Amino acid sequence: MTGACGPWRVDGDYRGEIHVAYGETELRQQLRAMRARWDAERKLWYVRYGLIRGTPLVERLAERYA
Repeated sequence: MTGACGPWRVDGDYRGEIHVAYGETELRQQLRAMRARWDAERKLWYVRYGLIRGTPLVERLAERYA
């Protein structure tokens, strides 16, 4: 399976899709600091799973990959 940002792997390099509402500025800044990528067409953030494992961001993974 491939995503907009490359292959999907279930390990520390897995790229998870995260939904972030427009008004969640602080969360967007946090994702940018993690070098997450924004997909404007799909309106999703892509971030390495290893960076969010064990944090509340895991609960925000897109349902399809949760």
